[in-house]
Formats: sequence, C-alpha cells, structure tokens
Amino acid sequence: PMLSLSNVFNEEEIKLFDERIRKEGINPKYVAELKIDGLSVSLNYKNGKLFSAATRGDGVVGEDITNNVKTIKTVPLTINKPIDIEVRGEIYISKKRFEDLKEMLDLLQINYEVDPKIVRGLDYYNHVVFEIEDINENMGINNVIGAGGRYNGLVSQLDGPETACVGFASGIGRILDAVEAEKVELPITDSVDLFLLYVNDDEKKSALYYADEVRMAGYIVDTEYTGKSLKSQFKKADKLKAKYICVLNSEQLKNGEMTIKNNSTKEEEVIGCESLIYYLDEKLNSGIEDDVDIDELMKGKMLDE
Repeated sequence: PMLSLSNVFNEEEIKLFDERIRKEGINPKYVAELKIDGLSVSLNYKNGKLFSAATRGDGVVGEDITNNVKTIKTVPLTINKPIDIEVRGEIYISKKRFEDLKEMLDLLQINYEVDPKIVRGLDYYNHVVFEIEDINENMGINNVIGAGGRYNGLVSQLDGPETACVGFASGIGRILDAVEAEKVELPITDSVDLFLLYVNDDEKKSALYYADEVRMAGYIVDTEYTGKSLKSQFKKADKLKAKYICVLNSEQLKNGEMTIKNNSTKEEEVIGCESLIYYLDEKLNSGIEDDVDIDELMKGKMLDE
C-alpha cells in the first residue's frame, strides 16, 4: 500500500509512524527526497504493459486513476521489457501551462482562488479542475453553480478520436437560483453583435480581452477559442449572423487602432481601440448620448475625459 505520513512535522512523529507500521510486520526502508508538490502515484506494469495506476487515497486505500494516467503523454503505456514492475513517483501540472491559464484569467479580470484541495469525483479529468461560485450572499452555502475541468482522454475512452476537451456541468435549479439572486434579465436573440478574429497568439489574447470588455457592456460578442484558421473564423462569424466583425491586427493594435466591418454592407472603418464600445453604441442604437461627438470617439480621444 502507499502509506501516507499524514500530518508529520518532526522527528518524533516520524518515529511513531515507523513503530506503528513495524507492528504490522512491515520492515521499511526510507528514502529522503526534495518535495515535489504533485500527486503521488503508483504505476503497475504487467508483462511490460501498463495495467493500473493508483494514488495513495486516504493513506491506506488508493484511488484508481488508470484512465487519467493513460492520457499523460510522458507516461509510457508499454516498456521495453516484458516484466512485472511497480513505478512510484509524482504527477504534477505543467507550471507554464498553469501560469498561462492564470494569465488568461487575470486578463479577463476574473476573480479566482487557487485551491489544490478541490476534488472532482469523475475519473476522466486529467488537468485543471474548477468550481464556479456565485458570491451573492443570498445564495448561502449553495453557491457553487457549476464545476468541471479538462478531460483530454474522455472521447477516446468512448471509442472516438483523440480530442482535447474542457467542460463543466451545472444544475438548472442552481442556475435559476443565481439568476434570481443576481436579478438577471435574459435576452433572446439569434445573432451576435460583434465577432472578433485574429491570426497570432497576441491577437488572440486581445480578442479575449475585447470580447470580455464589450460583453460586459451588454453586447453579444464571440471569438474563436480553438485557434482555427482565419478562413474558418470568417465562416463562423457568418454562421453566427454577426452584425459587425473585427480582424485584429498586431500593427494596428500597437497604434491603438482596429478595423471594424459592417457584415451586411461590408463598409469598413478604422477606430480607436478604446472607442469600440461607443462605436457599437452609435451603430446599434443602444443609447449613446446625442451630444457625443462620434468623430472624436473614432479617434479614441474621449474615453478618459
């Protein structure tokens, strides 16, 4: 078994642990190593093939995570000798990947808390898991309105192709409770006001940022999240019946500008990035003040006044 030291903080407690397991007839050997803050795992190979993978669980009974481990590319499913062997080590998330995720959340100004103790009960998760909470006090202790994570191996487990996946689940009742607590009025529409397109990673981050900003102003906005080609993005914009489209360009963005296009008339205009919301206000008649000088807004000069 993968016995756990539990909360052991000094030499005396380690000695007590040693005495306890020796009474069980175990004569242990100890190896000290630098702590890697990951998930302790035991890999069991039979005849050279990965047979099972388990965590330490509660310190006595482990948890079967075989399906999860099979999705980790650095864990071999077969070894070069047809032997039975157990391999123990730590599995941990890529630091860069996790930092990239946090950077995206910071970019969108989404409040989050890193909690290594979150546990999802389904065994197909293989990366970050999360919970979505409504902090409205009227929700009480039932404030988790959704939860999910990354599960790249799920589709292949169902005999489908290798597919990168992320998703979440939520109860309709809990969502309706949150809608009521937050006094949200749900709009009904069959089109989007703006679709943001991009080519490179920096432009993708800008698309994420502006999509969130415009969405928070009450508009229906979408962009491409899976890195598809520009041609595919145009098709998606048409499929969503986008009223306006904007192809973000790195050089324009450096100058604080962007080109926005009326998807019906095909008319294009160059506007200041900071005036995007005001532009949509004026073009979509959503309540811009009559005395605002639109020409000045297009130059991006009035937002900070």
